[in-house]
Amino acid sequence: MHENALTKRSSTDFADSAGDRECGGCTACCTVLAVHELNKPARWACEHAGQGGCRVYSQRPAGCRDFNCLWLRGGLLSDVENRPDRLGVIFDQFRNRTTGVERFVALELWAGAFEEPRAGELLREIATDRQVELSYRDGTWRTIGAAVTVPQSAPGGDSHETRGKRTIGGDRPESDRI
Repeated sequence: MHENALTKRSSTDFADSAGDRECGGCTACCTVLAVHELNKPARWACEHAGQGGCRVYSQRPAGCRDFNCLWLRGGLLSDVENRPDRLGVIFDQFRNRTTGVERFVALELWAGAFEEPRAGELLREIATDRQVELSYRDGTWRTIGAAVTVPQSAPGGDSHETRGKRTIGGDRPESDRI
């Protein structure tokens, strides 16, 4: 993997760096993300996703229009193999509106995608200098990368402690489940 597979910029620096990248046939976000306007829960395929992409792309709801993965925004090298539907992982980087803390999240598209060679190598590289929150296909979460000592609150109010420098794969404690 190249040293610069991830561009080292803040989440606000990606506006014009994507060049000619397009979603094309990728519907990864259509499967993983919740869309409130469509009453679509997370990790549930959207009824509008088709073989060639979103069938209502030009009329898609605001929740869909507002999301652009890190690859589409230009935050990862333009190699098409880093596109979420090929890598098996959607990356997102954003600043939490409430806390102001910058978050880096990786969402697994299919079980085992984090352990596949290309995705695993990219995750390890990215985690060398930042925390990466991993969302597994089965709904569990954990954090890799820089040491974490403060318990984080999981959605639903459950508190769990994330652990620093953990390897990708292996057992995920029940306390990491949301």
